[in-house]
Amino acid sequence: MEDLDHFPLDWGVRTFTLPGQSESGDLHVVKTSAAKAMVGVVDGLGHGDAAAAAAKVAVRALLEYADEPIISLLNRCHENLRATRGAVMNVAFLNSRENTLTWLGVGNVQGVLYRAGGLEPMASLLAISPGDTLIFSTDGVHSDFALSADLALSLSASPQSIADRIIARHVKGTDDALALVARYRRATS
Repeated sequence: MEDLDHFPLDWGVRTFTLPGQSESGDLHVVKTSAAKAMVGVVDGLGHGDAAAAAAKVAVRALLEYADEPIISLLNRCHENLRATRGAVMNVAFLNSRENTLTWLGVGNVQGVLYRAGGLEPMASLLAISPGDTLIFSTDGVHSDFALSADLALSLSASPQSIADRIIARHVKGTDDALALVARYRRATS
């Protein structure tokens, strides 16, 4: 029997704030219910206070309209961001009843899905299984992180350890950076 109180998701996040800035323009969102989870990363354009303000507007919209279809959700974000400098983002919905993943990205953010037990990233997003790991990163992370042998060796670690490792080893250092790692796990009975 599925645990109806908690979505079967383990996740971790790590950020890097550009030195000299008071806050990061790269934020994340994780919202779960019994059968669905939304995970996402938002990168406010540029860095510093204006980028952080834009990212906060996008995160508020994602949380407020999380029950809408993903296209409508991103359109809501677009409307809310008009008065800001803008943002790019990756957003995914995981559904534990259907074992599906729906994912949409806008702009220069990266996402990779690793199948359970596999070391190669998968491009097919038809269905998810327990152990599948989704990694989102902003453009402050070198895009080749997903191909590194170091990452392949760490995929069995906790999502937080993976996020920590990505930021520690793959940050460009010229922009804010964020890595969000979400692992779909078997529901408890």
